Amino acid sequence: MNTMVRAHIPRPHPHHREVIHKDVVIIGNGPSGITLSYLLSGHLPYYGRRAKHPVAFLHDRLYAAEETPLIDLNLRDLSEGLEGRSNNPVAVLFDALHHPEADVGLDNPSALEWRYEPERAVDHVVLGKNLPGGAWQSMEGDFLTLSLGAWMELPGLDFCKWLAAQGVEGKRATVHHVAQYYRHYVKAMDIEHNFSNFTNVTSVRRLSSFNDTESRDDGISSQEEASLRDDSSTCTSLQDEGCADCRELRESRAHSEGPSSGVRLVEDTNAELSSNTFCCGLPTCLSASATPKAEGTSLWEVRCARLEQDKEGSIRRVEELTYVTPKVVLATGTADLPNNLGTPGEHLPFVLHSLREVEESLRSGALGEGDRLLVVGAGLSAADAIIAARAAGVNVAHAFRRTATDKSLIFNKLPRSLYPEYHEVYSMMKGSEAKNYLALPRHNIQQILPSHVVRLEGENTCGAMAVNAVAILIGTRPDLSFIEAGTVLGEQNMDSSSNKVPPVQVDAFSHECPSHPGLYAMGPLVGDNFVRFLQGGALAIASSIMGQKRK
Repeated sequence: MNTMVRAHIPRPHPHHREVIHKDVVIIGNGPSGITLSYLLSGHLPYYGRRAKHPVAFLHDRLYAAEETPLIDLNLRDLSEGLEGRSNNPVAVLFDALHHPEADVGLDNPSALEWRYEPERAVDHVVLGKNLPGGAWQSMEGDFLTLSLGAWMELPGLDFCKWLAAQGVEGKRATVHHVAQYYRHYVKAMDIEHNFSNFTNVTSVRRLSSFNDTESRDDGISSQEEASLRDDSSTCTSLQDEGCADCRELRESRAHSEGPSSGVRLVEDTNAELSSNTFCCGLPTCLSASATPKAEGTSLWEVRCARLEQDKEGSIRRVEELTYVTPKVVLATGTADLPNNLGTPGEHLPFVLHSLREVEESLRSGALGEGDRLLVVGAGLSAADAIIAARAAGVNVAHAFRRTATDKSLIFNKLPRSLYPEYHEVYSMMKGSEAKNYLALPRHNIQQILPSHVVRLEGENTCGAMAVNAVAILIGTRPDLSFIEAGTVLGEQNMDSSSNKVPPVQVDAFSHECPSHPGLYAMGPLVGDNFVRFLQGGALAIASSIMGQKRK
């Protein structure tokens, strides 16, 4: 007997889109997605057998449960009383165990011990626009990372030892080496098969839950569906010839000229549907073997396009895929879209919105010695642009809204001994004389003209400046436009340029969106912008998903 369950899923053309079921779909292949994939592959953290954590109450909590992986313990209880530089309690917990006393300058060994238990693995896929490493693969040059090298590592592969093997010394690493480490990590940890790189997600939407009480768009209520699930028929239509979808499938198979022409259902057996089975095999009819059976389970549809780069560097779309899954994890980061000033002329060709564009202009010669670049912003990207431009002999005018002595500026939080290049920029912002640099504190951009003239307004003055290029570097925000309309993820609108509140609101101990069961978020989307903290989000999500699977 093979009872069928109908879910409300729009049918793509059967010849163009493969449909795959996964227990978890992770969107984003940066450090967040990589760490979660490592955990879901069956690599579990334990409190070390010989560990003696400096926080006595944390040691006492974990010592009695040293033979139980952290994902099976109560993360709320373990996190209670801990303090750290993240607003997410599980992030603070993980960091306290992986980097004990890091915030007071100590480099203690990790208190975690990793064990591989493949029987605990969860079937998943990681979708990313680039190679593993996410936004790190889009950064270029020899800029040093803000974090110490040891804080860039992921579980199970010591970053400093790996860096030493590359012949590199020093407490901070370059962006290039960090990106290289993340690419190497997925191979070294044998999780590469979980990654679908160069894959662009185009749509994420929630499908009907199995216990929805309201009538759905396909005309089947939850009560009617329950009766169908209990019926001995092999098709939801209860007709010998099958439902319309099944008939269409059968006809398309009968007229197909090759094995790739029909709808394909990828299950654990990886077998195609037999010709006499009345099942569309997704996306309209879901077989019991390929569908979560828990009452109240929501399904999500993730549509994406797999891209390919040819020898000339052109990107082309080679395949469209649809994943149906009960769990979707948003791990996209927040660097997709640059924030805008809202100033007239902001989108003229000579106005740049990223550090990468500044580097490309310097490398191509579009900006050269003696030219003038107006940099707008008071963060680290603005500082990096200033450093790079001055090194190339470009004259820099630097406009920022605050006073140079504003205590909220990031430079005040960086030790001078570790970050001398940023403190040199900070000194210039405060009035220190320097060649090829002009500070414009408390200045706003009023208009950018096609004639390369920029009108500025200061605290007590207004003026105009001729420039060769403008670099507006005032932060970035996530692009979550692929999520279905009406899915409210946080207190902010999707297009908000504010970075004060995390774009996605989640439960503190599971990282699941309260109003959207089965949808999770981690990393910068929930306020964890540093690699050492975002790994706690992976622990929270893995604990939630694996805990539900055990039950």
